Amino acid sequence: MLKSQKYLNILTGILLALAFPPMPFYFLSFIAFIPFLFVNEKFKDKNSGLGLSIYLTFMVYHTGTNWWISSFQEQTDPFLMASGFALDVAHPLFFFIPIYIYRFIRRKLGFVFGLVSFPFIWTAFEWAHSLGEFSYPWLTVGNTQIYNIKWIQFIDITGVWGSSFLICSINVMIFSILYKIYKMPKEDRLIGYIIRIPGMGLRISFIAILFLAPIFYGTNQLKEFNHEKLISENESLIATVIQPNINPWEKWGSGSGSQVKLMMDIQDSVIKSSVKTNLSVWPETSILRLGKRINNDLNMSFIQMWTDRRELSLLSGFIHDDEYGPWEKRQITARLRTYDSTWYESFNAAVLVQPGFPAQVYHKSKLTPFAERIPYVNHVSFLMDYIQWGVGISSWGLGSGADVVDLSYKLQNYKLGNIICIESIYPGFCRDFTKNGAQLLTLITNDAWYDFTPGPEQHFCIAQVRAIENRRYIARSANSGVSGFISPTGEEVSRLAQYEKGALSEKIAFLDHQSFYVRYGDWFGFLVGTISLLMFLISFFLRIYNAD
Repeated sequence: MLKSQKYLNILTGILLALAFPPMPFYFLSFIAFIPFLFVNEKFKDKNSGLGLSIYLTFMVYHTGTNWWISSFQEQTDPFLMASGFALDVAHPLFFFIPIYIYRFIRRKLGFVFGLVSFPFIWTAFEWAHSLGEFSYPWLTVGNTQIYNIKWIQFIDITGVWGSSFLICSINVMIFSILYKIYKMPKEDRLIGYIIRIPGMGLRISFIAILFLAPIFYGTNQLKEFNHEKLISENESLIATVIQPNINPWEKWGSGSGSQVKLMMDIQDSVIKSSVKTNLSVWPETSILRLGKRINNDLNMSFIQMWTDRRELSLLSGFIHDDEYGPWEKRQITARLRTYDSTWYESFNAAVLVQPGFPAQVYHKSKLTPFAERIPYVNHVSFLMDYIQWGVGISSWGLGSGADVVDLSYKLQNYKLGNIICIESIYPGFCRDFTKNGAQLLTLITNDAWYDFTPGPEQHFCIAQVRAIENRRYIARSANSGVSGFISPTGEEVSRLAQYEKGALSEKIAFLDHQSFYVRYGDWFGFLVGTISLLMFLISFFLRIYNAD
């Protein structure tokens, strides 16, 4: 019986998966870690068999949340399906890091200091896991609260890391109460005895504060950044997001020009309906290879003529082939163009085309590990011959960072930050756009690989978290959805139905306000990381006896 209790850990994985959007059970995250904390106390001095229990716990969390990555469709590329399974198997291993650090501190410093350390260690791990080329912050626990819209507004101060920290803290406080009750003699487990447990009132008060203080703050912020108020008080424009709903497995083999024409036709239908568009936003890789003049030289003449006649600006996903000079040092991902023996680098990019101005390009700077670029490819270049996605979009060049572009509107220049696909899961990176002056954010993606799964909806929810942190509007264009508009409070302004061809227009505002998080970045992640490191180091030199 005791041995079987080791596997109660798995309930933590189940609860976390159920709490993650688009599941509506976000409140489960506030108790999700309690099974793990209970099992850890039962087996605090034993490691035998716990490794498997911990692994299964986080494999359940990862697979229950991200099972859709393998893209279970008839046309799915074998490499994509295999990479999804590989991620299911390998990624849970990362979670051993915070768990074993917590167990070490708990054994050395005792029950109280161990529990106090847990929110710091977990949050520090999540923050660290958002850094580097092996990063994958999709499963950040703080993301579970996007439907808890009043409560989560405070992340404009701390970033999403603050949400994770409070969730873990509430788990710890509730567990400390339940564990005290569990340790009592059975005959004393009555309300009268329970409420007289030393510190019980303080614990309950602390839990109430962690729940209520963010709600009070969030209520004020929802008023401060009310959509109608922002539109009336700031310069605004009408943006249209295009959703072509193109089969992702066929688009790379079909005529690139026909896809551009399709999106032009969708935008023209909006104009014919008497909706004036100032900015048209097309999905990721909408403009494929149309020839060297366009993809390399940025000679967008026929697209420029289209935007000129309609007096609108176009922001579109684009393949940019950037040539190397004869003596210029080449990156490992450079390719040789056979017909003219020229080396070039291909970038998953976005291009801004507007009347009277040269085209501006942004290169995607956070690439999907393995699917778009092998992590640390300069050191393992031999893998490039074996890891290639069949649709031809692996081994992209790496952009230089969160560069903004200048959007001309009403004879003024505004700063536009464009996020491409998986870049939206990185809080610090998206914050860099706003820090660099972006007054409006666009997000272009192609989630059609994950048709009729929770993936596209999860991706949209994570964008809502970024909107709160940055206090910016986001115009989101996705090939098959979710396309729509997100307000600076993270609330959905409007959206298109998924898996349908169409367009959606909305008035959104340019904003100059910089949130505390934008001004100071991942200060909270750095703080909890520093405190976690100090606790870990102290545990080497200090042991508190009889602290249980």
